[in-house]
Amino acid sequence: MPRISLAAALLLAALAVGSCEREPNRIGLDVGRHHVRLTVPRGWEHLDHGREQLFRNGETELRLTDYRPDSVAARSAGQLVWWVTEQTDPHAAGREIERQDSLAIHGTWWVRVATWSRLSHMDARPTAFAVADSGLLVLSCERGPIERASGAFDSLLASIEVLPGH
Repeated sequence: MPRISLAAALLLAALAVGSCEREPNRIGLDVGRHHVRLTVPRGWEHLDHGREQLFRNGETELRLTDYRPDSVAARSAGQLVWWVTEQTDPHAAGREIERQDSLAIHGTWWVRVATWSRLSHMDARPTAFAVADSGLLVLSCERGPIERASGAFDSLLASIEVLPGH
């Protein structure tokens, strides 16, 4: 049975470790009143602006924002969907809901809404929100081609873990 020298064994170990997929860039951060853990999409830049966290890739931008508790007060679920849509889209008056669903992500319930142009039924824009600690956490696609943003939006949303308040 052939013997491997210590140098050869170390070289093989280094190559094996170097070729393994690295853990994704999972980070903990404060989004206003909310403490979250998430994974920044590969190739995207993260900018920390306190209650607004920006994720950019070229001209495309995703935004995770903390809205204050008065944003949620006295609003029904349906009113909240439209309020969030109006806050995240300056052209909301000319848009309608293409699709809406709810999903649990790491123990937090999120409402995911896609709106599109009322006239052309094009230019879909995703938004998702969760009510947490009496406030509102909103993920939105602020600008850029949706073709570039949709995969990153979905992976970022799926990675968000809202941690207990501090």
